[in-house]
Amino acid sequence: MEVLAFARHFPILSEGFVQQQCAGLRALGVSLTILADGPYGDGLMNSEIANTEILELVRYHNIPPAGLRRVRAALRLLMSGPPAGFLRRLTLFSPWIGGTEAVTLRLPFKAAAVSRCRPPDLMHAHFGTTGAMVAALRQAGIVNAPLITTYYGYDVSKTLLSTSAWAYRELFRTGELHLVLSEAMRHRLLQIGAPVDRVAVHPLGVDLTLFRPCRHAARPVLQVVSIARLVPKKGIADGLRAIAAVSRHTSVHYTILGDGPCRLELEALAKSLGIADIVTFLGWRLNTEVVARLHQADVLLLPSVKAPDGDSEGTPVVILEAQAAGIPVVATCHAGIPEIVADGESARLVEEHDWSAMKDALLELTEPMLRQAMGDAGRAFVECHHDSRRLNRQLLEHYENVIACRTQAMA
Repeated sequence: MEVLAFARHFPILSEGFVQQQCAGLRALGVSLTILADGPYGDGLMNSEIANTEILELVRYHNIPPAGLRRVRAALRLLMSGPPAGFLRRLTLFSPWIGGTEAVTLRLPFKAAAVSRCRPPDLMHAHFGTTGAMVAALRQAGIVNAPLITTYYGYDVSKTLLSTSAWAYRELFRTGELHLVLSEAMRHRLLQIGAPVDRVAVHPLGVDLTLFRPCRHAARPVLQVVSIARLVPKKGIADGLRAIAAVSRHTSVHYTILGDGPCRLELEALAKSLGIADIVTFLGWRLNTEVVARLHQADVLLLPSVKAPDGDSEGTPVVILEAQAAGIPVVATCHAGIPEIVADGESARLVEEHDWSAMKDALLELTEPMLRQAMGDAGRAFVECHHDSRRLNRQLLEHYENVIACRTQAMA
């Protein structure tokens, strides 16, 4: 099976779930080519896979910088090739087909990258915005393989407020299958016009071999960790307020792995709360250190919220990883989070922005025996519902079914 996978950026640390899925499909025998804008985005390249086979599968679109250089290169692409294909190439410049990708003259370069690949049996777009771009390439006649799109969070919640269903009109009309991470995401996607018979829930998975269940013992300092991009929807400001409240009752240390535009603001907040000496901002870390930090922690804190611009979570993979490591979770009743924990058993869920309830949950988890029981429940939950090997096999079944339906329809 020949598959073209489309990603915004590859490989970056903040989207390790895409890398893991691609590696899992390769292990199942899928012939895979990964097309992406570039390796970085707003995070760090995942250097852990720099010398692995998966990086050899990546092809970048090689889009020139915006400005006159891009205009000239785009015009050369338009004029290249046989005259019979001129009108098809011209559609790549139409905003009615390609939206902002066409207006910014990015779509012609993505079409050229696809044309250099072997004809695929199937295409898989990661994030709805990427799926919309691939749907535009199909509409322009550049490629004609069936399309599966996976949505991860912002591409449903933020799109709902900003561009509504307009950006996804062609994707919803022609995309063969739309995969979401939770029932909450499925509901939101249907709200903006996705066809009900072509939407399915496919959860994120965890490589269970990377995590060993922790054995919780009494310690003089409660070790709390958050692993997140420092953006509004992660709610780290509420986490800092909760830690400040906890520190008035017991010894605690709060470690934050991740970076982003809110870092300076959050560091200032920690200082103003008087907890700068018990909060460590570590910035981005490789997956090996993330795993190690989880194994050293007592509790994962993820106080996610709906951001002012409508941006929301999907199902944060770090919650699954913490449970795989046998770490209890304190999080919010936000987006798909209630679907990836056993509330009351592996996690304590509170309402968004309720840092006082977060404080109470963290104080409750100073008890080692409770942490152990919740950690064991979390490991069992992930083993049952989020084993990446099983989910990768299910994804391959989705591929086979979509290809079979296309073949039958063309017969």
